[in-house]
Amino acid sequence: MPDRAVPWWNPPGMRHVYLSPHLDDSIYACGGLIHRQRQAAGPVVSLTLCAGAPDQAHLSPLAQAYHQTWGLQGDVMSLRKQEDAAVLSQWGVEVAHWDTPDSLYRFVDGRPAYADAQALAGQPLDTEAGAIPQGWFRRLDEEGYLRPGNVFYAPLSIGGHVDHRLAFRLGELLLAEGFPVWFYEDFPHSEDPDIFAAYFAHSPRKNWRSQALLIDVEAKLTAMSGYATQTPWIFVDEQQLRQRVRAYTAERAREIHPGEKVRYLFAGSGGRRERFWRKIFGYHAHAERYWSLS
Repeated sequence: MPDRAVPWWNPPGMRHVYLSPHLDDSIYACGGLIHRQRQAAGPVVSLTLCAGAPDQAHLSPLAQAYHQTWGLQGDVMSLRKQEDAAVLSQWGVEVAHWDTPDSLYRFVDGRPAYADAQALAGQPLDTEAGAIPQGWFRRLDEEGYLRPGNVFYAPLSIGGHVDHRLAFRLGELLLAEGFPVWFYEDFPHSEDPDIFAAYFAHSPRKNWRSQALLIDVEAKLTAMSGYATQTPWIFVDEQQLRQRVRAYTAERAREIHPGEKVRYLFAGSGGRRERFWRKIFGYHAHAERYWSLS
């Protein structure tokens, strides 16, 4: 990992490459860090792995149901790519959209690869588990990403979404080849503390180490609100988006901020007492947390 004598989150001369499974994951999970890196003039790339256009004439019943839930018709992926580019360009982030279709849209032998929500949160198909991450790794090489000066950010795959699992395996491939990799928490999948704890309890790797970083939560919230197609079905509305993000990032801040440490000591995490505390005292700090393998 980068030398601890320099800022771990913005080592000099490094370009930050965020491996985003979908069109929103890099900002949802890492928007605070990306904002800090851009404020410090660090070069940042948001590379969405699963941004391929589906065959509109052959959408699975599950994909059709998602589109109906989103309240969208027509070329949904083009709309989402425009949304992603608009959000990221405001901070001067380089945008890359690769052509692997979202798992929602993939077919194998003429059948949906993942036919229901349970399958989307399960293990990748055997035909995809090795081939897709290895194909992404080769493409990173072909496009010049596999060279000194790049540091990668990959999802932990908390929550188990199949595309996040594949992106995590890409992170493992990069790590095995000696590239610096930080793993990020898959918000909002990582929001549930029980799911979060279970992930590390069952991880075959036991040498995880974390670093927390204070962030400008308002900048992150402004960027997140730009993904208007996703807000209603993930957060219900803008108010709940703000509430959930502020609570989650305040929890991460208690590792490094005395105000949030005191809040946790007296009010705990969640429940009526904490809600009362928040109402009276508000928030003291907000942070994101990143993980490495030592």
